[in-house]
Formats: sequence, C-alpha cells, structure tokens
Amino acid sequence: MPALETSVLLFVAGFASWSIGIFSGGAGSMVLLAVVTHLIRVKTVAPVVTIASLMASPARIVVSWRLVDWQVVRWYLPARSAAPSSAAGSSPSPPRPGCA
Repeated sequence: MPALETSVLLFVAGFASWSIGIFSGGAGSMVLLAVVTHLIRVKTVAPVVTIASLMASPARIVVSWRLVDWQVVRWYLPARSAAPSSAAGSSPSPPRPGCA
C-alpha cells in the first residue's frame, strides 16, 4: 500500500494528465508516465498507466458528449469498421519457418 503522499501525488498527476489529455487528445499519458516513473517502482508503471488510460477514456466521452458532431461520427464509423478487415486481407502473411 503506497504512502498517503504518494497516493495524493498520483491522484494529482492523474487529474492533470486527464485534463491535458482532454484538450490534446493523448499527450496526458506521457505526462502521467513521467510522473509515475518517479513515484512508484518501474515494474508497476505499465499497469498503472494502462488502468489510468482505460478509466480516462469513458470520462472523456462523458465530458465531451455534447460537443461531438454526430453527423461526422456517422460518416466515420463505417470506414473505421471496414478498414481493418480490408487491410488484413490485403497484407501478405509472414513467411513460415522452414519455407523458402
């Protein structure tokens, strides 16, 4: 269990990175990564930053819900859904070991 000061600093860093991320679209994770690296052990940095990012994404949606131009989203979603499947079918598969 981390000390109270560490927990408070993690909370402040998380809130600051969330605030930066809401306006910049992702740079907040870099700020959080730098702060967390100095506060806790290196082995726990990746899980902490991942959990913070997973918690921040729904919060960004809730905060920005009224600002979203839903007509743009309706045009974007079909292409976004089709792109991975078409890219997966057109890319060559890696060579198998032992096959020349």
